[in-house]
Amino acid sequence: MSIDRQVFILAGFVIVINLLWRCLLRWRADWLPPELRGAQLVYAERLFTAKEPFVMTARLDRAYRDKKGVIILLELKTRMLDRSYFSDVIELSVQRLALMASCSDLVADYGYVVVQRSANAKRISHRVRLLPSEDIIALVQRREALLSDQAIPRFACAPGLCQICAFKEPCSP
Repeated sequence: MSIDRQVFILAGFVIVINLLWRCLLRWRADWLPPELRGAQLVYAERLFTAKEPFVMTARLDRAYRDKKGVIILLELKTRMLDRSYFSDVIELSVQRLALMASCSDLVADYGYVVVQRSANAKRISHRVRLLPSEDIIALVQRREALLSDQAIPRFACAPGLCQICAFKEPCSP
């Protein structure tokens, strides 16, 4: 076999591998929100600890850096209903606070909750607005006050939450 033919076959092989690799990357990123498909994954399953404004530890599922350099948080959930919950917003907001306390990067004030209903189901993303730092601090203070009996528990907006709450008895009429 001549050298020209070998170079031609090798070049064809490289082109095919490159095309397959690009298809694979595109297929693997199809579940991401469109905004994050070209973004760089910067953190995956990473633990962050901060001491200010209070001691907190948060594990980020995923964090992506967009083209402007802003980090956008993403939380993966497996659940029966295709929706985000307020607890997801709190979780992502604490992650944002811990990340901002640990590094100097700009972190978006929104994030994504990606829900998968079963092992074979399509993943659906929900964009959520994160809570400001003051609201997270207020939630932590309220929790501490409840645990030290310095605040009175009140009924939740969603009745189902009351059934699993540790303060159900003191709250009951």
